[in-house]
This record gives sequence, structure tokens and C-alpha cells, in this order.
Amino acid sequence: MERQLWNDTESEKIMLCQMLLDNKIIQEVNSYIRKEAFWNTIFAKCFELISKAFVAGMKVDQTLFMSEFKEIQMDVKLGIIDAAFSASNWKFYAEKIRNCYTARELQKLLLARASVVTPENANEIATKAMTEISDVLSSVVHTEIYTYADMIPQYMEELEKRYNSKGGTNGAPTKLENLDDLLGGGIPDEYIFLGARPSIGKTALALQIANAMTERKKTLFIELEMSQLGITERTVVNMSKIDIRKLRSGLLTVQNFEALQRVCGQLYENQNMIFSFPKKRNILDVIATIRAQVAINGVNAVFIDHIGLIKPEGVYHSSWEGVREISNTLQMLQRELNIPIFTLIQLNREAERKDADLANISGSDVIVQDADIIMTLERKRQENQDETIIPATLRILKNRNGACGECPLVFIPHHVVFAVDTNPQQREERKPA
Repeated sequence: MERQLWNDTESEKIMLCQMLLDNKIIQEVNSYIRKEAFWNTIFAKCFELISKAFVAGMKVDQTLFMSEFKEIQMDVKLGIIDAAFSASNWKFYAEKIRNCYTARELQKLLLARASVVTPENANEIATKAMTEISDVLSSVVHTEIYTYADMIPQYMEELEKRYNSKGGTNGAPTKLENLDDLLGGGIPDEYIFLGARPSIGKTALALQIANAMTERKKTLFIELEMSQLGITERTVVNMSKIDIRKLRSGLLTVQNFEALQRVCGQLYENQNMIFSFPKKRNILDVIATIRAQVAINGVNAVFIDHIGLIKPEGVYHSSWEGVREISNTLQMLQRELNIPIFTLIQLNREAERKDADLANISGSDVIVQDADIIMTLERKRQENQDETIIPATLRILKNRNGACGECPLVFIPHHVVFAVDTNPQQREERKPA
């Protein structure tokens, strides 16, 4: 027996009556639901007519509704105008209509997928289903409308949290003190970019920051470039401080093995760092992965290495159009989830010859517009294998909610790690040649 799709026509009728009783709620109702949310097609038509008349500047009351909307049958009109006495609880009915629509769309989606799923295509079907579920959820609402009365309580709650921290950090600390100071305590819940030229160390720095953040955040690291072995080795070298050349050559001492065993044990117990190495690199698969890990594992921070390897869903004539789709999609997801999304990006060749600026970012106009924070990493390239410390500079070029500035760092190549430069004034060679 076929199951009836979810609907609530009584709530739909009451909602329409409330719109006629109080035109002030019409705009807000349209921010909650659209005509497609109505199960009854006649009620959907009424909703459309009322909304259009309101936009046209008309006073849409019961008198106008009864006299002007000729395409609606009289018995339907009579049923609507007698459905409610007040518009005070309109949000309750708008939520019911919206929830029924969401349930209905999910029912149809899952029923369609269930009819074609097999053991062989189960993973592919699941990925597509998560993407489609995401689309359903994001399409339910046009735009939420808020007043200061709605927003002030949340802001006061945030202020109280900051006050109670007694000078503690806001955000997730990176353990790079000068960066944390510049960011007001650590990585905030914002849309962040880190740019660098190839082989400068952006993945190493991002991985180092991500590992530091696991003390406060459950972190998802989406790696599109390196292998599982490469990422694991980077972390082990970083934490053990064993020369990476020893690991790669196998020339290890007993003490080295003891240190490696200790570090590997710590990493084995760390459940706050989750990795994904997607085989398919399109934006919908990336979004589906993030949503799944947020829902299933409680992830509340995301790193992506790197945006240039993600494929857009659409077909575009120019690369910047694809970057726009990808960046816009990630930005909207960050706003929805309210978690840090930390994305790596490559700088163009001009950054090799001068201090990097916003124009050196691939797809710069789109990225600069979308991002809350943009950082660039620069250092001179390693000239010989005996160099143990290489000066580096991390620049914050854009910070929508804070200060910009420079963070002098040093790169220790044999440990693949960055540290704060404690004597930047003595390092005139710090800027890349």
C-alpha cells in the first residue's frame, strides 16, 4: 500500500486567513515558506495571489480577497476567511507547513532512491542522497527575517561567554601566539583562506593549526592532494621532532622508535581529528561529506586542501566562474553551520617576485568578496639540505571582524613545522627574495 505524503491542509487554510487578517505578516510569511510548500494547489494559488497583491501595494483584506480573485471558487474563499480569528500565532502554522513540505520532499527523494539502490551502487546512491537532502533543506526557506530584538539575546549570550572566560581565548588557539593575538584568541567561526605558492608549506601549516584546534574542536580535514601516508608522516614528524630524513631513510635509533611509539599512541587516541580523501572532487560531494560528518560525528571545524582541486557542478566558459560557484557554496555552508571553514588556495606566480597581496589570489575578486579572513604564507625556498631554520611571514590581508597585520614565523624543514619567530627584528632576510 502506497504511503500518503505528509500534508496539513488545515494549517495551510489558517495561514492564508491570517495573511488576510494582518498584512504586516505577509512579508515575514514569505521568508518562511514559498508557494511550493503548499500541498493543496488551490491554496498555493491563493498564497501567490495574496503575496503578489501585497507587493503591488494593495491592501489585501478579506473584502478584496472575496471580490477580486475571480479564479478562486467561492466555497474555497469562504472556507479560508472563516479559518482563523487572529494572526498572532502565524509562525506556528508557517512552521507546520514548512515541516510538512520538507518531510514530503524527503519522502519522495528517499522512495525514488530506494527503488534503484543495490549493494554495488549503495555508496554512490548514499552520496547523491546526502547532496539532494542538502538541497531540499536549503531550499525550504527564502530568507530569514530578524529584528534587533531577535539578535540582541544571542549577542548578550556571546558577551557573557567572553566575560566568563576572564581573558581566555575566543576561538580555537593555533599555538602560534602572534597569530592568536592578531585573531583575538584563535581561529574564529568564519570563512577563512590561506594562500601560498606551491611547496611553501601551506598544507603543513594548515595541518599544524588543525591539530592544535582539536583541543577545542572536532576537526574534519578534507585532503585532495596528498596521500594518507603523506599526511600521517607530516603529523608524526611535527609532533616527534624527529628529522624527516631519518624517517624516509629508515636510519632510526632506539630512542627514535620510542618517541615514534609515544607519538603514534597519542595520535591513535585522538578522536577529534577526522580525515577525508575524496575520490570524487566535485563541490557537491565535498558539501555532502561536510554535512554528513557534522551530523554523524559532531564536526565543528573544517579544513579543505585545496579549493583549486574542487570541481564545480556546472559547466563554465571561464575558471573564475567555477571558483565563484565553489566559493559561494562554501560560504553559504559556513554561514549555515556557523563553524570555521579553513580553505587553502594557491597564489599566482607574481607572488614569487614581491610581497603577496589580494590580487595574487587565484579568482581574487570572488575570494576577496566571500572570505572573512585571508592570509598568505611566504618564505624563501630551501637552498640546501643543511638549512635548519628558514624565515617565513604569515600575513593577514583581510579580516572582516578584526585586525590585519604580519606574523613573523620560522619554518623548520626537517620537522615540517612552523614556529613563532622570536627575533624578527634580527632577520632582515625574512622577506622572500
